[in-house]
Amino acid sequence: MSKYLLLSFLSLGFAARSVDAATDDGKRMFDSMENLMSGADSFDQTLYDEMRDCMAEYDLNLPKSQDAAWAGMIRYFDENESMNDTWGAGHGHWHEMNNTLQAFHNIMIMEPCNYASNIAYYRVAAQICQHRGKWNVEPEYVKAMVQGFVALGMGSSFMHGSETHLGSTVDVRFIDVVAFIAHQASLRPLNSDSAILMDLNNTAREQNSLDIAEELTKIFVDKPVQEWKVSIDGMDIPDFMNSFAGLITTFMTLIFEDGLVDVLGPFLMETMQVPEDIQNFILSEYVPELRLELSGLNLTEAELETLTNNGIGTFTKLLYAFLWQEEWFPQPIFLDPFMNILGATMIKYVNNFANGLTTFPTYDMVIQNGTSAYPGSEWCNDKEPHAKWHLESANGLMDLVYLADHINMLLKQKL
Repeated sequence: MSKYLLLSFLSLGFAARSVDAATDDGKRMFDSMENLMSGADSFDQTLYDEMRDCMAEYDLNLPKSQDAAWAGMIRYFDENESMNDTWGAGHGHWHEMNNTLQAFHNIMIMEPCNYASNIAYYRVAAQICQHRGKWNVEPEYVKAMVQGFVALGMGSSFMHGSETHLGSTVDVRFIDVVAFIAHQASLRPLNSDSAILMDLNNTAREQNSLDIAEELTKIFVDKPVQEWKVSIDGMDIPDFMNSFAGLITTFMTLIFEDGLVDVLGPFLMETMQVPEDIQNFILSEYVPELRLELSGLNLTEAELETLTNNGIGTFTKLLYAFLWQEEWFPQPIFLDPFMNILGATMIKYVNNFANGLTTFPTYDMVIQNGTSAYPGSEWCNDKEPHAKWHLESANGLMDLVYLADHINMLLKQKL
């Protein structure tokens, strides 16, 4: 055997061991998270298998991507001195300051509750699979939703576990992707080539939401962790506030007279602290174009009532989630221990009220009720506002994709 052939075999063997290690690292990170937060030896195997099966159902490469993502986080910690992005240096927005050593790889987890509560987004992905066969949007959008939610779960865990600049990038950018997918899915029946409507931009973006979700899935596998930030920052993704504003404005345009939309739109965007440039674009560019596209659409009273209730239920969950997002509501009252206990208690009542309005299914009552929804939720929900944001935003975003799907159905039927 030549030395070149021998080296080739050795290289293949090293690659195989690397893939195996990454796969093992992904599962062991979940197990270690559970141990850190509850003291149990391992993460709920049934739930873990359900989440993994869901990923593979829509994208055979998605479990591999997730394993590579968790392995990248481990590497970022192990080699942090060479990364020029100090682990734990980025704190400033969040109430939780409880850096705790996780047994696996001795990783210092900077915000344990905020880190573990992102399991809620994985639970949303599993619900998307449970809704199989009932989606109105095309299968490629369902696939993108699963890709987006598991990436968001991992990315936000990375952020709150590490408090690094890379963590912040993978956190914020992935919620941007989820919101963009929902927006484009809702308007897909228009078959419009308008960049203003579909891309929320005056010119066409380089990629649509489906392509972005696919590329982000591949980045974890194809690129070393130190290249993730440059790759993700270079992608043309609208801010999630832009997509939220677009989807909410679409909803209002469908149910209200133009004059009321003209009054409510600015008020709601100002209340939610939507940046001024996005407000100007939505009001002066998006709304006029949307009205032209929907000018021939007439909904019955029953259709209007159902859509209205679905929207109110969805926004009830999202607004309750935003109360616990320290960047949007940095009020001392939401850091008060009693208010946090009350806020955790109210999760199931808020969700029960919202679910009573909507026609959406509820496949996972654990996450709706809030307790036992992620490792440590029994004590984290009572203490940390941002953990409640993760939990309730997951519930709200689940309903947001249902709302996008409902709008998609109405446009298919009426246009």
